[in-house]
Amino acid sequence: MVERISIAQMVVNSFLNNSCRKREKFRSTGDKLYIYEQEIARKIDDNIMEIRTANYASRTLKRFLNRLPGVHVYHKKFQ
Repeated sequence: MVERISIAQMVVNSFLNNSCRKREKFRSTGDKLYIYEQEIARKIDDNIMEIRTANYASRTLKRFLNRLPGVHVYHKKFQ
């Protein structure tokens, strides 16, 4: 059986492998990761990433960021 990879995971994999890819609302330039053309992650060093929400508080952003290794984003109700 062939395993299906989501569009978001394909873009995250491209980001982790330093390659470019754009699919729907997600984009990787190899060293930066975007959602809706807003930068949400960038590589500072081989093992260091800067993560930001770009003023989004959506489930889509949370799920997208949680695909990155070592990242766990959660949402508190009413905050």
